[in-house]
Amino acid sequence: MVVYCTNCGTQAQGNQRFCTVCGSPLSGVTAMPRLSSGEGVHEARVLMGLSLDPPRQARWTILLRGILAIPLFLVLFVIQIAASIVAFVSWFAALFTGRVPDSFQEFLTGFLRLYANVYAYCYFLTPHWPGIAFSSKPNEQVTLAIDHVRLNRAAVFFRYILLFPATVVNDFLTLGVIPFVAIMWLWGLIAGREPRALHQALALVLRYQIRLQAYSLLATPTQPFGGLFGDGSDSLMAAPLAPTTSAPAAPLTFDPLATSTGNEASVPAAAPPPSLPTRWNVQKAARVIVIISLVLAVPFCVSVLVAERPLFVKLQDAFGRTIASASYTTTINAMGTFESSVQRCSTSAYVGCAARAATTASPQLSTAYAPIANTDLFPSNARVAANLFAAELDQLRNEVKGVQFSTQSATSMKVVQTEIPPTLNKIITAYKRLKAALRG
Repeated sequence: MVVYCTNCGTQAQGNQRFCTVCGSPLSGVTAMPRLSSGEGVHEARVLMGLSLDPPRQARWTILLRGILAIPLFLVLFVIQIAASIVAFVSWFAALFTGRVPDSFQEFLTGFLRLYANVYAYCYFLTPHWPGIAFSSKPNEQVTLAIDHVRLNRAAVFFRYILLFPATVVNDFLTLGVIPFVAIMWLWGLIAGREPRALHQALALVLRYQIRLQAYSLLATPTQPFGGLFGDGSDSLMAAPLAPTTSAPAAPLTFDPLATSTGNEASVPAAAPPPSLPTRWNVQKAARVIVIISLVLAVPFCVSVLVAERPLFVKLQDAFGRTIASASYTTTINAMGTFESSVQRCSTSAYVGCAARAATTASPQLSTAYAPIANTDLFPSNARVAANLFAAELDQLRNEVKGVQFSTQSATSMKVVQTEIPPTLNKIITAYKRLKAALRG
């Protein structure tokens, strides 16, 4: 059986005891094996490893965390576009085959690993700038492993519908933790280390977000709700660890793959670094903070919905006044130039002269009409007046086009003298009505 490290996903030899990349003990569990046609995994897990003890951080990095994270987000944005394309192709593949291709799964896992490290840094959960690492590396601050399993085709087809409740919870969490992130920032500036309960609560929120991303990208069939409030509680977490005066001697180990030098017994092998926990036993206070985050988001969302309507209407009013005024001014200026040019046309050369004047005015009238054509941009109480104004502008535009392409003097004169002036008067009246319908 091929063995993979559960911490970083590196393939190992069957007789290895520790991972050669991250040093974690190898238990024989495959973190992300390539899925063959006959194998299946009954439990789909998104294992995220992160220290639950808040690390000490340099205060200047906490102060400038937002600036330091800008290049990370720029790269993450580009890779997220690629991940969305891969997920779109994976959706069709999983719909027909019931699985995500191995290379796609590895790419999505790499993207989510980068996503987790970037956001952990922004949430003040990790002290060091994570860099742009797409694959696991030794001493990684956040680890991620996703079981590669078969997918239910029906769940794949309805994935974006099934995502809705989890997305709502994520939106509530994202809004609710904003004040706690601010507290983390201020506390870190003062103390250089975040409160343990806040650290664990933000870690739970981040893990939920990563699992939601994994579910939406088809990397896992498991909804993200499991473990939202932790995987258990540990009363010992509240007590600080007692300092140790001396480190115990490392036990002698034997690596059958090591090259024999004749003095192996006198040189003890270095103990592997402790792997980051993927099962999180958090303080009760951390679970309470997550619940408070969800509760805090409710009044915020309600207040946004209440305030959204009048604010949106005011924005529509301001935008409507701007585009109506610009369209009206462009129309009046264009028609003033048109009438001046036509009045200088002689009878014998009227058709060509009027056509040239219309050729100049026609694109200006089209420019004036274009923003008014979409009356959905206006508030509902002004849309009738906006439609009337747009209709009159369109009528004038068509009449000028008629002069532009006319071949008979009588027809051109009739349009210029008997059709355009009344239409222009209607435009003036429609504009006044539109201004009255718009507020302010």
